[in-house]
Amino acid sequence: MQQLSASVQGLDSGGGIQGNIPIGGLNTIPLTTTEADLMYSFVVTWSAATDDATWVLQTGAVTSAGGTCIVTGGTGTTAGAYDVNGVALPSAVNIVAIYYEAPATNTGNVTVAPSSSAHEFGTLTFIGGDSKQQSCLIVPNTAHGSKSVVLGATGAATLKVVCLAKDGV
Repeated sequence: MQQLSASVQGLDSGGGIQGNIPIGGLNTIPLTTTEADLMYSFVVTWSAATDDATWVLQTGAVTSAGGTCIVTGGTGTTAGAYDVNGVALPSAVNIVAIYYEAPATNTGNVTVAPSSSAHEFGTLTFIGGDSKQQSCLIVPNTAHGSKSVVLGATGAATLKVVCLAKDGV
């Protein structure tokens, strides 16, 4: 589990907390509804290495090719995914940020392989079997162009994905 914490000191001691923290450090993407108004997450769990999951960036839908790959949250058809209340996610026009997290308990490697010419959404391998949690924040801040990302594993593994986007509404 990752979390952000801060200690706040009085102004007279020269301390304090920053009030406007941009996504990704030096990027200047403000967290307003003008730039990003859609956030969702899903988890993919593999019991073996035989099936992949495909994530459609425009709709948020994540589908599995078979029984060894289970998707929790964000599930749906390629026509769209639903939030925890059963409400259909609106179509995203811009992918602002993607956070990938692989737990230390993974025994298999996890691969993130975007469709051709979509590498701005992450081409990654999280190595399993070394008892270390791994994560990556990508801030493409770009239109998705109807692209998708294929998620796969070489053995028993889990991958959590969080997406921050701007919808077309």
